[in-house]
Amino acid sequence: MLEAQGLTNRITFDSLQLSAMGMDVGGIRPSQTEPATIFGLAADYGRLSRTLRLRLETSYWESRLTDEVVRTFTDSLRRILVDPSRDDVFRYSRVNLYDVTLGVSARYEPLQTAVLQPFVGVGVGVHVINAEGPLIDNTFVERLLDNISTGLFAETGLLFKPLPRIGVDGRVRGDLVNGFRALSVRVGGVYYFGPLRRTYP
Repeated sequence: MLEAQGLTNRITFDSLQLSAMGMDVGGIRPSQTEPATIFGLAADYGRLSRTLRLRLETSYWESRLTDEVVRTFTDSLRRILVDPSRDDVFRYSRVNLYDVTLGVSARYEPLQTAVLQPFVGVGVGVHVINAEGPLIDNTFVERLLDNISTGLFAETGLLFKPLPRIGVDGRVRGDLVNGFRALSVRVGGVYYFGPLRRTYP
């Protein structure tokens, strides 16, 4: 009981303020989708404790469903639809996907003052997904794919901080959203504005 209270007491929101901004770019491989380039922005709001930092971030990528997924979909339609006149034609076309993600995470950095800082993090992301293409336009499939979903993500990486206000961030991140999975590798830069209002001993 006392140990749990001690852990709670070490986490505080008193010192939170915008302390750094970062930009990154990398590659992402979503499930059933072609690999894509992902772009991201992040805001570091400082320490929740000596080793935990709060981050808000957003990212964007666009891609398309793989040819295999689209062919499987069109083949399934041909099998279930009854077409006595045999004049229904399913034309293959790309199905494009766009994803804008907003997320909040807690990042564990055990070596706060080191030049090389390993880290791990977990968070929650809100994905705004849009799908379009001649094959699905104005159909129930488009309505199913267009949605706003909440998912979890985890990451690990290394922060290189050669100067007090400049950092280089490399990380691997995995997302899980209602069975939809994505793995990304990203590299970016971080600019630190200055010391927080409160520092931990």
